[in-house]
Amino acid sequence: MKAEMSSVSTGAADRDPIFILGIAEHSGSNFLLNLLLLHPDCGAPDPIWEDYLVHYADLLALYADSVFKRWKRIAGVETCLVDSLYQALGNGIVSSLASLTGERLLITKTPSVNNLGFFFKLFHRAHLLVLLRDERSVVESSIVSFGGIYEIVMRKWADAARTILHFEQANKDSNSRYMIVR
Repeated sequence: MKAEMSSVSTGAADRDPIFILGIAEHSGSNFLLNLLLLHPDCGAPDPIWEDYLVHYADLLALYADSVFKRWKRIAGVETCLVDSLYQALGNGIVSSLASLTGERLLITKTPSVNNLGFFFKLFHRAHLLVLLRDERSVVESSIVSFGGIYEIVMRKWADAARTILHFEQANKDSNSRYMIVR
């Protein structure tokens, strides 16, 4: 873990949310969410139990980058404005979900690490827990629950594992607040 998780404070909007991202379905994100929700100060955005916010982050990145390209045509527009735009989009999303938890700390989850590289651009104040469950367990559980072809499910797990490795390499020397739970 790169930084300590902050303690729960007053006011849901003032708290830094916790995002749980699983390497794939059946990686333990439901279990971890339910465990954290046992604490009375933690809340999930009911009825949104799996939000896929990071999974589709590439669409927000495309939007922010496209808007910024237009802004760059204006004299005096600073490059840091694109980072501000990313952060504003992320803050708006967090604020919207936090409104569904009342005064409790927002805990959100997705069983996917797709677009993990955009996480801290959008959710710069958030804490991130990435669940990395053993491939054999994830694949077998997925096949039993949903059916499918072993080779395809194994390849999807391997692609997601590479995504996590790239993320870890890119953030290992940063002050980003994340933990990879194996």
